[in-house]
Amino acid sequence: MRTSFLHLADVRLGYHDPADPRGSAEQLGKQFRFVIDYALEQRVSFVVFAGDLFDSPQVDPAAFQVALRGLSRLAEKGVAAIAIRGRHEVVRPGGELTWYEMLSDEGLVVLLAPQIRARDMALERWTRRELGGSFFDLGRSRLFGMPYYGAMTGVLLPALADAIVALDNRETDFRMVLLHAQLEHFSEEVGPKLSYGDLLLLRRHVDYVALGSCQSTYDAEGWVYNPGPGGFFHVSVDTVVQPKHAARYVAYPEAISLRWPPAPRVGAPRHSDEERLFDEIATSGTGTPAERALKRDLIRLVTESVWGGGDIGQLEVRLLEAAARG
Repeated sequence: MRTSFLHLADVRLGYHDPADPRGSAEQLGKQFRFVIDYALEQRVSFVVFAGDLFDSPQVDPAAFQVALRGLSRLAEKGVAAIAIRGRHEVVRPGGELTWYEMLSDEGLVVLLAPQIRARDMALERWTRRELGGSFFDLGRSRLFGMPYYGAMTGVLLPALADAIVALDNRETDFRMVLLHAQLEHFSEEVGPKLSYGDLLLLRRHVDYVALGSCQSTYDAEGWVYNPGPGGFFHVSVDTVVQPKHAARYVAYPEAISLRWPPAPRVGAPRHSDEERLFDEIATSGTGTPAERALKRDLIRLVTESVWGGGDIGQLEVRLLEAAARG
């Protein structure tokens, strides 16, 4: 089987940079039109949005019009658009109708989400009649989607893996999962992260993991990809060969690029800050080097005991050692 698709994430139509509200909105519109033109020129089979197609559940009409026109062009040529909700698109249960529901009602986007139950996860095939589902079949490709669940994403992955295994996947040659989550060690941005070990639960059953949720562009081990907001992956699939796919990153042209404000980064780990503080306290005041070192160790022992940062037995041993030094 041969096919091809585009993988986008964090498009965030409707975003307005406070420093240039109008200019940023125009650039995002140009980027989206570039994507649609590229998809049609390259004759891809489908386009996936791994979260945050929009900057919020409700965006201004101009941003929605950009999405509507672009997705309509894809639909006219038979190019499917598949999406999951990202961090900026989370809605409260029973909330108002969103742009996603409107686009889904018009048959312009396939919005995927699993059914989370008390003890497991249910995956239902997406149907046009229901306009909902957890996976979507396109030829012999099967796409699963799980929206943004924050820190719960890693917790839910075992249930997702079990649910995928429980399905009859024999008629599929290429399987993909859409997740809106950062991957540990590949992103330094603030926020919950998946470990690579979490994703390994899917490795035997999934050929491609489409991520979103951070500004970094990366691929991990040739099967986990995050495009970031500066471009997208163009993926060619040929299931006769190994590996089954080849992903090429396509950056937006400089003329329509957008300089995003830097995302908040994870600072120094708390223990590094503590060590620096201990050094400052220990070197202040008088005393011999040995006395200052003892003072530093005692401060560390007190903070670890208060914060519960150490094993009780080990803390007692170290306290006795410090007392002997004093």
